[in-house]
Amino acid sequence: MGAFYLVSELSDNISEHSEFTHGSVMVQFFKNKGHIDIGVLDNGLTIPGVYSTNSISFLSDSDAILKALRGVSTKINESGRGRGLGTSKRLVQEGLNGEFHILSRNGLVIIKPNQEPVNMDIDAPLNGTFVYMRFKVPEKDLNIYEYVE
Repeated sequence: MGAFYLVSELSDNISEHSEFTHGSVMVQFFKNKGHIDIGVLDNGLTIPGVYSTNSISFLSDSDAILKALRGVSTKINESGRGRGLGTSKRLVQEGLNGEFHILSRNGLVIIKPNQEPVNMDIDAPLNGTFVYMRFKVPEKDLNIYEYVE
């Protein structure tokens, strides 16, 4: 199921990029409500922090998150990198008709089905990155490879 891909991909992002000391993954299946929640939290460098460390320019913290969703990778010499977060977003938004939220440092991006992302910067920074997803349990098997970029 797509939930396994999502947990794996987001856990890998933390391990590869964030230089975290603490991380947490929460997955909850709400059988009666018919949806799944996934939350991934770390206390690492943040998406804007990793971009700053790698001299990748951005206008605001929420702009850095949008760049990460578009595949702007910090792994400059490794072609084909930077697609995991965007693929996860696409899988949740299009394949699972769900919501995808990312809070990283001062940036917040909220993505809902059939809508453009809403991005903003907030006054209370998070020392790390939090990704939250909610989607309905698919009625049939979902081919995740249709959403891989």
